[in-house]
Amino acid sequence: MRHLLLILALVAVAIPDPPKAPACAAAPRRGEFIDVDSEEAIIVYDAKTKTEHFIRRSNFRTQSSDFGFLVPTPSKPDIGETPSSVFMTLHSATAPRRVESGNVKRVVIKKNEPQSEARAGNAAPRGPDILGKGDAAGLTYVILRADDIDGLKKWLEDNKYDSRPELVDWLKWYVDNKWIITAFKIKQDPGAQNDRWYKSIRMSFETDKPFYPYREPEDMRKKAGGSRSLRVFYLGESRVSGKLGADGNWPSRTAWSNVLSDSYQTTVVNGLGMSKEQVDKLKSQKWHLTEFEDTSAPRPGTAEVYFSKSEDQSAVERPVIYFDRYEYVYEDDKSNTVSTPAGEVDRSTLWLMLGGIVALVAAVVVVILMLMRKKKPSASMD
Repeated sequence: MRHLLLILALVAVAIPDPPKAPACAAAPRRGEFIDVDSEEAIIVYDAKTKTEHFIRRSNFRTQSSDFGFLVPTPSKPDIGETPSSVFMTLHSATAPRRVESGNVKRVVIKKNEPQSEARAGNAAPRGPDILGKGDAAGLTYVILRADDIDGLKKWLEDNKYDSRPELVDWLKWYVDNKWIITAFKIKQDPGAQNDRWYKSIRMSFETDKPFYPYREPEDMRKKAGGSRSLRVFYLGESRVSGKLGADGNWPSRTAWSNVLSDSYQTTVVNGLGMSKEQVDKLKSQKWHLTEFEDTSAPRPGTAEVYFSKSEDQSAVERPVIYFDRYEYVYEDDKSNTVSTPAGEVDRSTLWLMLGGIVALVAAVVVVILMLMRKKKPSASMD
């Protein structure tokens, strides 16, 4: 596997509302904080080319005007943007099925009252090499390769970001293992704000093992706080399971797993923001979607989460939601007719049907008698 190191990092602008951006290790100014409320990620892994396409968005709260996040990947990424609507498409694909219960509930309302529906991160330090620059989804970025932790620490300090001991300790593993760093900043022009809300960063890179960047600095793992959720949508050849590091337990649950329908697959692949050649290649494959939910607190972020084919290939879906049908009648309505579940017939309708059959039979009998009378031969006279 080709090794490099990547920093996704560091936003320098006042944030009035919780922003959506890539996130892994917080790097605010010293003494300031960042709280991550929720995270979602899409992982599309092409086993034939050993390429992972990684899209991520996060909601966080902060009072800091400067903050950043460090996201590790094992090789230099190709960076692009993806419309955030792709996440909504996958939410829809894995939503619970809604099935009619067969029950009908009558709701009596007053006359003239409006009807409503029931809703149911001892030589002189050597700085990192710059491998590329660009902008995407309202962010600017610089791709870096670092093989000197002190040089990387100085780079962070020179760019006015915190280099607290926990963050440097977290970075050391990636520097020692020759991964890569890309530094992101929010663009300062006003037009970039919409991009930050409606688009997400996509990183495509080579890796032998598909993974989610789960490792965090120690102070982020131990920090007390409220609930924090993580949802991962994994698209690959089959249903997968996740392990923390080589063989550790990842405290998540499989919320949904099945072959993705053609319509959903087309929408997702078209929305990844890649070249037509790449899109056509992905479309030619049949994708299996596995959705994971992780609400662990504190999060055991001591290693990455690696994915592999699960021994259990059975389908998983959320519990079916059964709903009742409602009928609304006014309080002075004398009618006893109530809508019935599909496949059943109420009594008044049944009597009408029987009456119609009887009338039809009688009419047929009369017609037959008349025809017989006409055909009866008349007596001959000799």
